[in-house]
Amino acid sequence: MPSDSSRIPAGVRELLATIDSVEKLEIIGLLGRDVDVSWSSPALTDALGLPAGQIAPAVDELVADHLLVRIGDGQVRYGPDRPETEERIAALVRLYEEDKALVLRAMTEASLERIRVAARTFADSFLLRRRKPDDPA
Repeated sequence: MPSDSSRIPAGVRELLATIDSVEKLEIIGLLGRDVDVSWSSPALTDALGLPAGQIAPAVDELVADHLLVRIGDGQVRYGPDRPETEERIAALVRLYEEDKALVLRAMTEASLERIRVAARTFADSFLLRRRKPDDPA
């Protein structure tokens, strides 16, 4: 049975590797509503009702991922570096507004898959060589 997240377009699912938390999604959604407005961390904290300790790291990561632009006075504004990224963000924000549970499940699935890949990579690092089925022990 396909997961609910299959209802999410592939490009939007790919974006969940970057926008991987509710904090990031809320920030990008707020800033995307008026792309010409710059926001300070305290203003984001007040507008979103989230602790500053959650806002600052999320903003830093969104800036590093080229989704927000840092302005000289410590403020940030919406600023994806590619038009297709803007389209994907808009689609993700729309989906989140329509069906929060769907997007949250998709975020969880994406996070679990990253954990699985990391665990496999870690486990594989301990293998000296893989035995072939016809190899004697």
